[in-house]
Amino acid sequence: MRCYMDKPQSEQNSKFTLVGEIDKIMIGGLIAFSLIIIQAFISMPVLDPPAFISMIAFSIALPILVSALVHDLLIKMRQGTPKRPRPQPNSINDLLLKQGRRFAKPTFSMVNIGFWLTIGGIIAALWHASWIFGVLCLISGAFAFIVYFSHILISSYDMDS
Repeated sequence: MRCYMDKPQSEQNSKFTLVGEIDKIMIGGLIAFSLIIIQAFISMPVLDPPAFISMIAFSIALPILVSALVHDLLIKMRQGTPKRPRPQPNSINDLLLKQGRRFAKPTFSMVNIGFWLTIGGIIAALWHASWIFGVLCLISGAFAFIVYFSHILISSYDMDS
């Protein structure tokens, strides 16, 4: 996931965006997938350990992912409204706009935590169906993780040169 805090001022147009458009679609997909799995597991009378782990991961990840989308929406709504003649000094929106960069890093790390919890919940849900599915998901996920971060390392090395 990307955070657009470090763009030059001309690209930002004096606006702060935590979650990019592609990331919003990805987070929305993770939320939808989580809700589908929760819907299947919530009607089960007894949860086995993989299903229980999956439910715990989704129970933690869903509020985090939803709060990231709501946080970004509140910032965009606040930027689109005209300034009030007498702003309240301790309002949350004023604090978010004035201290946007200070709040961005914790919120961005919370989005990453929500992302990894959702992935863990998906793996646990697949493990519930069959341990073979869980192992295959772990192997393919580890491969994708290695490819992704090798691409990031190569890109950052090329930018330094």
